Amino acid sequence: MKKSLKIVLVLLFLCNGAHAIKLNPRKKYPFGASIHLLGPSGHLALSVNAFVVPKINIELGTGLYNANSLFQYSTFIGGKYHFGGNSFLNTTFYLGVYDAFSHDFNRHHLYFPLGLHKIKRNQLTWSVEVAFQPDKAYYDSTFWGAFKVGYQFGIKTKKQKKEFSLFKNKK
Repeated sequence: MKKSLKIVLVLLFLCNGAHAIKLNPRKKYPFGASIHLLGPSGHLALSVNAFVVPKINIELGTGLYNANSLFQYSTFIGGKYHFGGNSFLNTTFYLGVYDAFSHDFNRHHLYFPLGLHKIKRNQLTWSVEVAFQPDKAYYDSTFWGAFKVGYQFGIKTKKQKKEFSLFKNKK
């Protein structure tokens, strides 16, 4: 019993075969958009993202931050490495780096998140992260975080649609 359990666990976490790639949500739905509460831009943000490969995700966004009791715009760009991104699992841990700057480029900082990302079957996504944010301009480094909700979508070729429908009918 223990041996079969170990085999199942190894297959779940290390499976990189062709069958797993068909089911990989990061490969099926590589593009996305999300709304952030907190995060690299400050308080509230909108972003777009793309999985270049199932383990690497790049993101570009804009949001609002509070500077001297006035909300101002900021922009951020960065990437994340998803551990287990090549597997068929819907949930992955990630580590990333972002560069965020104010609209007039007066304020600039880096943002290093460590988080959990989930792509649900209906393509809705959520992420939660904690991050270290060094800020050299103001000699202030803080721990920060974010909660993101979004939607992943993909472009399916005729071949992918046929393969997916064949797999779906086998169940």
